[in-house]
Amino acid sequence: MQPLKEITYPAIFYFDRHPTNKRKYEVSVVFPDLIKTEFTATTVGKNLSDAKKSAENVLKMIFEESYKKKVELPLPPTPIVEIRPNEYYVAYDIFRIIIDNVTIYYR
Repeated sequence: MQPLKEITYPAIFYFDRHPTNKRKYEVSVVFPDLIKTEFTATTVGKNLSDAKKSAENVLKMIFEESYKKKVELPLPPTPIVEIRPNEYYVAYDIFRIIIDNVTIYYR
């Protein structure tokens, strides 16, 4: 059996308050490096944990589709310190932004 390989891309997690109920929020996720590709490189979660799981699923789908379509993904990924979160998303009421790497494993 082949050893597992990994692929990692930075993601921006935007915590956005609900427009009419300030007690509710969602976490929108954008992959800056992948948003420039033909694939949908965004997702959303009801909290950070849910958003991270959703981001892993989106990254896995993008990776699988790029392999099937023979589309090269941008490499190397942009270092986290170079990510500019204000360039990628406009929301109603962002109250927190986290930039973190998302990693998937494959054979």
